[in-house]
Amino acid sequence: MHFAGRLLSVAYFVLAVLTTAKLGVRIWNQRVGIAAGWILAVSPLAVFYAKLLRTDTAATFWGMLALLLSLRLLDSRLLDSPSLRRQLAAGAAIGLSIASRYFLAATGIVLVLVDAILLMR
Repeated sequence: MHFAGRLLSVAYFVLAVLTTAKLGVRIWNQRVGIAAGWILAVSPLAVFYAKLLRTDTAATFWGMLALLLSLRLLDSRLLDSPSLRRQLAAGAAIGLSIASRYFLAATGIVLVLVDAILLMR
């Protein structure tokens, strides 16, 4: 059972690296996104925590996914950008990030700011 938990932690770490890279591409460009993913992937502390059965890798993944989905609402290239489905997905990711580490409630501020920007448009 301990092995399954460690395997899940490693899976969260891999997903966190990919989500961090995607977030970097969305905010800046492809070069920055790839660099951000690589920096996280080779960070000794992040790799150490990924090998242990801890909530840090889950929190990193859910936090990055929450930021990515919140910022995706601002993308005007999407046909129905601020849809209810996208709002619920961002809210669910925020809820899961808070469930993994309580201080990630700060990711909710990003969604509130994004919604304020959308209401001003």
